[in-house]
Formats: sequence, C-alpha cells, structure tokens
Amino acid sequence: MLLRKTRQRYIVFACVLLSLTLIFLAIPFSDTEAKPANLGFPHDVLDTSNGATNEEEPISKELPKVFVIGLSKTGTTSVGDALELLDYRRSGWEDIRSRLLFRSWLNRDLSPMIQATKTHDAFEDLPWALVYAEMATMYPNAKFILTLRKTEDAWLRSITKHTARRKWLGHRVVYGAFHAEGNEEAYLSAYRNHTDSVRKFFADEGAGDKRYMEFVIDGQARADTEEAKLAQEQETWGTLLQFLELDDSAEARAELGAFPWSNKTDSWRTSGLMESFWLFWDRIIYVLEDVLCNILQMSNRLLARRAA
Repeated sequence: MLLRKTRQRYIVFACVLLSLTLIFLAIPFSDTEAKPANLGFPHDVLDTSNGATNEEEPISKELPKVFVIGLSKTGTTSVGDALELLDYRRSGWEDIRSRLLFRSWLNRDLSPMIQATKTHDAFEDLPWALVYAEMATMYPNAKFILTLRKTEDAWLRSITKHTARRKWLGHRVVYGAFHAEGNEEAYLSAYRNHTDSVRKFFADEGAGDKRYMEFVIDGQARADTEEAKLAQEQETWGTLLQFLELDDSAEARAELGAFPWSNKTDSWRTSGLMESFWLFWDRIIYVLEDVLCNILQMSNRLLARRAA
C-alpha cells in the first residue's frame, strides 16, 4: 500500500512538472513577439529584399500565383481546397510549419515565406493574409482573393467557436485577444480594419477585376432543392474559374463537382461529453505545437548565431 501511494505521488509530481514545463516553453521567447496587439493593422509593409525579386516565378507557366487573403473562418480553407482541385500547389494551414511562418512574420523576417512562394502556386490563411502588400509587389502578375462572410455576425459566431478551443499567440496579435468571447468589439474591429486595408491597397494600386476579387463563401441563400444546390455550386465554381481565367465550360464545372465547404464544425463534436473532450484535446495539441515551435525557433537562432 505504501509503495502504491509513493508511486502515485511520483506520478502526480511528474504530471505537475511536465505541465509547468509545457507552460514555460509555450511562452514566447522574444521581445518582438510581445508587441501590442493588432500588429500590421493598418498594414505595415515589411522589407522583401532578402532573397526576393520582382520577377514572377510560377511553378506552372499557366498558373499565376494566387493569394487568399481573408482572415480565419472566412472560407479560406474552402477556397484553398478548390484551388488544389484545380491543380495549384497549395500552401495552406499546416500546423507547425504555419506557426513557424507566423512567428517569422512577427519577427519581421519574411525569408521563410519568400522561400515558400518559390515552391507553391496558391497560399491561404495566416500569415499570408498579413503580407498581401509584399506579395503584390513581389509578384505583379499574382491574383488576390479576399474571402469574407455574408455578415459580420456570421463571422463572429464562427471565430468565437474557433478561438474557444485554443489559446494561440496569433489570435492575440491579429485580433487583440486570445478569445473572441468577451472581446467581440476587438475582433470585429480587426476584421473591419483588415477588410478596409485590403480594399484600399488594391484600389490605390489600380487593380482591376483580373487582379483582385472578393469571395463570400456563404453569400447565397440556402437552396431548397438538390437541383438548386447544384446550380449554386456551379455558379460558385464559375465565379472562381472566370477570375482565374481557366476553362469555365459547363463540362469543366460538372467535372469539378460540388464546391468545397471545409472546416464546418462536426455535429458529433458539439454535443455534451464529446465537445468537452475535443476542447480538452485541442488545447493539449495547441500547447504541444507551441512547445515544438519554440524549440525549433530556438534551434534556428542558435544555428544562425554559430553560422555568423
């Protein structure tokens, strides 16, 4: 009995120590990462001279680069999925890799993102939404899609559910708070500022319909029949295909099938015990990802110092 209690105490101690270690490692390590919220609104253009050129370097001669520059929960993944179906080489949200790119942007180092543009055709989600001005300068033939929701309330409901599951530095930086709940005005202000900044930038640039487009993923009324739903999906495909200057024939649309609508909340995750479990699991994963990001970032800094 005494041995069992001793083991239990060691296990509890180990769990507490591990938790404290994870919390410590998840804290940002650089002063740059502790800057005030809403960094980059209005847009603060960074230097892209490190390894960048103004010459277009598309992976495919037929496919100019496409940047999906809406904020989270505006349909960025859906448009990214659609671009992937159209054979674009895509750089979307990829957990650790995307977190490292975001931290590089936060530290005003765009070189990792510039390297990524040399191996991909399409880009979406953070941090790409924050560097539209830099990418527009680097790639004068690129196309830009600002994804939006039908109403601000629709976006706020979605981002509130999204941020409730996790605590990520990026949310505080972009929106001014880790969670949307209780900080609704800060989130809406960031959403409005981003939309206004993007529109002003491309208006000042004189970008026409071939360069810049706004895409509302939930802009159409709910279809009452399968036939009406199919017609809506074909119309959505048509809007995207025309902007990309790709084959917009009825045959091409039919071959593509339903337009993607990704990252909708699974109903089995939103009820009772399962919701609590997934909230807990998501938070664990996010902490572990932040820990790994910090370790990788520290390793990169040490290697850079040794190389210097």
